[in-house]
Amino acid sequence: MKISVVVPLYNKEKSVLRAINSVLNQTEQDFELIVVNDGSTDNSAAWVAGSCDGRKVRLVDQENAGVSAARNRGVAEAHSDLIAFLDADDEWDPEFLKTILDLRSEFPEARVFGTSYSFQHQDGTLSQPKTAHLFETGYRGMLDNFLEIIRIGLPFNSSAFAVIKSAYEDVGGFPVGIRFGEDVDCWIRLSLKYQFAYMNSSLAIYHQDAENRACEIYYPSYEEYYPVKKLVQMLTDGKVQSYFRQSAIEYIAKHQLALANSRLYYSNPTQARILIKTCSGTKIYAGKWIVLYLSTFLPPVILQLLIKFKHMIKS
Repeated sequence: MKISVVVPLYNKEKSVLRAINSVLNQTEQDFELIVVNDGSTDNSAAWVAGSCDGRKVRLVDQENAGVSAARNRGVAEAHSDLIAFLDADDEWDPEFLKTILDLRSEFPEARVFGTSYSFQHQDGTLSQPKTAHLFETGYRGMLDNFLEIIRIGLPFNSSAFAVIKSAYEDVGGFPVGIRFGEDVDCWIRLSLKYQFAYMNSSLAIYHQDAENRACEIYYPSYEEYYPVKKLVQMLTDGKVQSYFRQSAIEYIAKHQLALANSRLYYSNPTQARILIKTCSGTKIYAGKWIVLYLSTFLPPVILQLLIKFKHMIKS
């Protein structure tokens, strides 16, 4: 078969059949669909089992271990060397798999393939990701610097990409136990070793009204973003090639300076200073870096007065 599709499933009884049907209705039919039930406690797995004929769709059960473990299990079960992923609350355009296979044929040097996607809001309207304006509509080509692009936004998401199995296994797959940012972390590690091919056409829909969205339940705005934390460590360990180093610093700076600003607001200048130092080589955010770094040495009373004054000006 040409491609294996992995769908991680946890308590998505309202949307999983929509996702499965979007796979079954693909114009490209040479695929297998592996649904990994990650210990669902609702009727999700039963509904999938009732809709499967056992030929194209396989339901694999495991104890709850998180979305990364479910995706990794699906890859281990896959028979194809090309793996596409679809979250159980999203859906594909009928041309998605065909487009992925076309990208593989057109760009054989690539190991990751993706397309753009749309957000469907609760009122039914659609919007495009921030990266849509970076490429002409219908653009097909390589992503030369993934780190630079994701500083602006994600060109594809976890329901709009595919990867060669050997490359996925080489970087260790998705990090188990991480509840938010596990997909970005995997993509960053892939981008530092392998090439990405991309088409700027919206061929997947991210349903923002879906149940149990991880970004709504688990988003730890008060903590370091996991992919950034790992990228800082990779820079420290010399695991980021020179070509990508500045882009890595700028990506780190965007997130760490925002978090440092929050630390200052809550009167924790020591932690803020630690965060700021992780991106000391930034050029794009140099002005903000200097202001925040100097602010960490101000007496708490003066710092709070300045913060209040800043908010008064904004309001």
